[in-house]
Amino acid sequence: MIHIDIINASTVLSDTVIAAAVPALQTQINRDFYPAWGVKANLFFVPKGHKPAKGHWWMAILDNSDVAGALGYHDLTSEGLPIGKVFAGTDMQYGLSWTVTLSHELVEMLADPTINLAAQQAPGAPPGAL
Repeated sequence: MIHIDIINASTVLSDTVIAAAVPALQTQINRDFYPAWGVKANLFFVPKGHKPAKGHWWMAILDNSDVAGALGYHDLTSEGLPIGKVFAGTDMQYGLSWTVTLSHELVEMLADPTINLAAQQAPGAPPGAL
């Protein structure tokens, strides 16, 4: 079982606001993602000032993007574990939803944790056809 810590490292969102989103994300993983992908994960909220658990994957909620044009992305830590970053302040600046970015990065990280999968679509093929 994968354990993912949702870490509040933001000044634009409170612990209460982020913690309130975690159950919906867990439902998304359990109900929508797991049946299609066969990957299970448990989410844990980590409030401001607290440290994530050793061995857990991380999804950090931050303020401003550290990559031009990115609302979020995922990478690997120096230990080789997946880490996602969501830039709530940048989302808000553009009138976008940080929860959409978080949901996207979370399932993308679960589907491709080592950032090495790709799919190529044949020219002229309908969307979704490989």
